[in-house]
Amino acid sequence: KVKWGRDIVAQRAAGAPPRPVARDRGPFSVYEGCISPGGDLLVAEMTLFEAKAWCRDLERCQGFCFKGAAEDLDATVKVYFKSKWDLVARPSDGNAWIAYRFEEAREPQAAAEAQEEQPQELPGDDLNVIPGKRCFWDWETVSQPDSPNPRLSSTAVMMYRENGFIGPLRALTVEELRESQQGLERFVGGYCQGIMDNANSLLNHVTLPWLYNLARHPRIVGAVASALKTEDVLLFNTCMFLRSPGLSCKQELGVGWHQDGVLYDRVLEPMEDWITVFVALSPCRIANGCLQYVPRRMVRGPGTDDRKFPYMELGPGEFSLHGSKVTHRAGVNGSAWRRDCLALRYISGRVRDTIADLRSDAQRDWAVVCSGQSAGHFQPLPPPATELGTAEREQRAEIAALRASRYGTTRFE
Repeated sequence: KVKWGRDIVAQRAAGAPPRPVARDRGPFSVYEGCISPGGDLLVAEMTLFEAKAWCRDLERCQGFCFKGAAEDLDATVKVYFKSKWDLVARPSDGNAWIAYRFEEAREPQAAAEAQEEQPQELPGDDLNVIPGKRCFWDWETVSQPDSPNPRLSSTAVMMYRENGFIGPLRALTVEELRESQQGLERFVGGYCQGIMDNANSLLNHVTLPWLYNLARHPRIVGAVASALKTEDVLLFNTCMFLRSPGLSCKQELGVGWHQDGVLYDRVLEPMEDWITVFVALSPCRIANGCLQYVPRRMVRGPGTDDRKFPYMELGPGEFSLHGSKVTHRAGVNGSAWRRDCLALRYISGRVRDTIADLRSDAQRDWAVVCSGQSAGHFQPLPPPATELGTAEREQRAEIAALRASRYGTTRFE
């Protein structure tokens, strides 16, 4: 149940306007009550974490409400997203409701007043977290139903070019997110029997239809095409990063600060046309090991205070992009739950397999054509017909063997 302070109870009894029950660490205030009927932008079942991510991304969204208690963080509830804010403290249906107000959607003066009410941050909480930006999408292409791949805005492309990364961006609907989460659980709990190692984490788009389809999602492919300035986008690899509680990527996989292009830049070129898309299937926050980037304009050296580098927090169904030469890492999962994220590696049609180009007896590598066409530098990889079918697993083993011999493996700092 929501716990009210004495001052709030007194104001409520006196008929004063309701004040927030609590301040969210993000741009939300929490109230007991609901938003009045009408003005619905979206009504869907999801968790509170998912609702916050959707509210940030929905145009004109002022807040959302649901029946239940503020402490039901992991429960799936029916959420009403609203284009207005008019709190009803005592709903006529007699049920308990909770409402979240999106403070960034308020008028500048009201937002400034709300900021003054917020408590001071605790020492160590002044972390540089990258906020979500609605200007990242070119909404003309997003809103057109016949547009095959929505495009990023010119502002977002410029930020990617300057920093080497961009995000957070929303891709998945609630239904698409659940399909991916369920597919992941089938794979981890069934095929892997709950044990995820480096060998199990790679190239699973070859055997899992849900992952193959996710990697070809129009918003993800459109964002990659925008950043690479091409219509020809190919999927080269996928990797599952499932971070166990109490561990970091360095502890679990031996990967600390690194650049994604280290393994491949001696074979594939140009590596400037390589992009990693990092997709969150669960909340990906500082507390449970989100990505941290070193922007291109900054340098990391001996004795550098790593806390100054920006963090990329993602909600479920959101993603970020970063280039092959951008230094980054994932932190420690300090929560009690596994953090589920996927890395999707894309290249443009301009990228060549130089070994296959130089040697007539060398086998060409494989890639999935996601948009446009392939220039013939890679063998086209067909979609998996059956989840973890025999033919699919044999194909994956063949690709894995080729890449192990061609690229090898390495450990990072």
